[in-house]
Amino acid sequence: MNDDGRSLAMQSDSPASLIVELVKWIEAQGLRLTDIHMKRPTLEDVFIELTGRRLRE
Repeated sequence: MNDDGRSLAMQSDSPASLIVELVKWIEAQGLRLTDIHMKRPTLEDVFIELTGRRLRE
Protein backbone atom coordinates (compact mmCIF):
# COMPACT_ATOMS: atom_id res chain seq x y z
CA MET A 1 0.00 0.00 0.00
CA ASN A 2 1.36 3.40 -0.88
CA ASP A 3 1.45 6.37 1.49
CA ASP A 4 -1.75 7.85 0.10
CA GLY A 5 -3.67 4.72 1.14
CA ARG A 6 -5.27 4.57 -2.27
CA SER A 7 -2.84 2.52 -4.32
CA LEU A 8 -1.19 -0.86 -4.13
CA ALA A 9 1.88 -2.34 -5.81
CA MET A 10 2.26 -6.11 -6.13
CA GLN A 11 4.60 -8.59 -7.78
CA SER A 12 3.53 -11.94 -9.15
CA ASP A 13 4.81 -14.83 -11.24
CA SER A 14 1.27 -15.22 -12.61
CA PRO A 15 -0.18 -11.71 -12.88
CA ALA A 16 -3.27 -12.69 -14.87
CA SER A 17 -4.62 -14.95 -12.13
CA LEU A 18 -3.61 -12.44 -9.45
CA ILE A 19 -5.58 -9.70 -11.20
CA VAL A 20 -8.66 -11.93 -11.47
CA GLU A 21 -8.55 -12.72 -7.74
CA LEU A 22 -7.81 -9.10 -6.83
CA VAL A 23 -10.79 -7.81 -8.84
CA LYS A 24 -13.06 -10.40 -7.22
CA TRP A 25 -11.85 -9.33 -3.76
CA ILE A 26 -12.28 -5.62 -4.56
CA GLU A 27 -15.85 -6.21 -5.75
CA ALA A 28 -16.67 -8.34 -2.69
CA GLN A 29 -15.49 -5.49 -0.46
CA GLY A 30 -17.74 -3.02 -2.27
CA LEU A 31 -14.73 -1.06 -3.49
CA ARG A 32 -14.11 0.41 -6.92
CA LEU A 33 -11.05 -0.23 -9.09
CA THR A 34 -10.28 2.90 -11.09
CA ASP A 35 -6.99 2.00 -12.76
CA ILE A 36 -4.57 -0.87 -13.16
CA HIS A 37 -1.07 -1.01 -14.66
CA MET A 38 1.15 -3.96 -15.44
CA LYS A 39 4.83 -3.81 -16.30
CA ARG A 40 7.51 -6.36 -16.97
CA PRO A 41 10.42 -6.20 -14.56
CA THR A 42 13.62 -4.62 -15.81
CA LEU A 43 16.94 -6.42 -15.56
CA GLU A 44 17.73 -4.17 -12.57
CA ASP A 45 14.43 -5.15 -10.90
CA VAL A 46 15.36 -8.83 -11.27
CA PHE A 47 18.89 -8.24 -9.97
CA ILE A 48 17.60 -6.44 -6.88
CA GLU A 49 15.02 -9.17 -6.27
CA LEU A 50 17.68 -11.88 -6.46
CA THR A 51 20.49 -10.13 -4.57
CA GLY A 52 18.65 -7.68 -2.33
CA ARG A 53 20.86 -4.80 -3.45
CA ARG A 54 21.50 -2.46 -6.36
CA LEU A 55 24.45 -2.84 -8.73
CA ARG A 56 26.36 0.12 -7.23
CA GLU A 57 26.02 -0.84 -3.55
